[in-house]
Amino acid sequence: MSKKKNKSRAKRGNQKAALGKLNVKQLRHNGNRLYELGQYADAINYVSELVKREPDDDALQLLARCYQKRIVELQQKGLAHEALAICNSMQRQCHISAQADLLVTLYCQCGEYEKAVTVYQQSIDEFDCNTQIVLEELFGAAALAGHKQLLDNLPGDAPLRSHYHWASSVLAAYCLGNSEDVDTGLKK
Repeated sequence: MSKKKNKSRAKRGNQKAALGKLNVKQLRHNGNRLYELGQYADAINYVSELVKREPDDDALQLLARCYQKRIVELQQKGLAHEALAICNSMQRQCHISAQADLLVTLYCQCGEYEKAVTVYQQSIDEFDCNTQIVLEELFGAAALAGHKQLLDNLPGDAPLRSHYHWASSVLAAYCLGNSEDVDTGLKK
């Protein structure tokens, strides 16, 4: 095992022991302070311990905010699998789901297109027009990249289903360097 992993495990073990020695007021103070400093992973540790000891609404809301910030932080770093794991932890501890559009994006980034489409369909009424367009573009890119099976899970009247073959043929022409067919296809 690498030295870095050993140090990380030792640090977590030391932190857990230290958390056990703090009272509820100190846990809340440290959790809030770490949240304000943008140290969301550490804040989650403190606030999780707080919630175990005193599961009031304020503590649960703080924990949910810490989780949400950490999810976005991980997603921005390209760590979609880790972000989804945090989403699951947030659901389990706080009984709050991540925002549906974020879940759809994370599922797509992890290649879990069926789950992405399911969340999309369950939450479509929550999305504003721009969010809906962005998510459908994400599905379109995935379909054109070879994940055509996700089209089967979309409603029959979804624009993506009706435009897929056209977009696929234009993309194929582009990849073959056939600019005339690309121009013709784009004029349709």
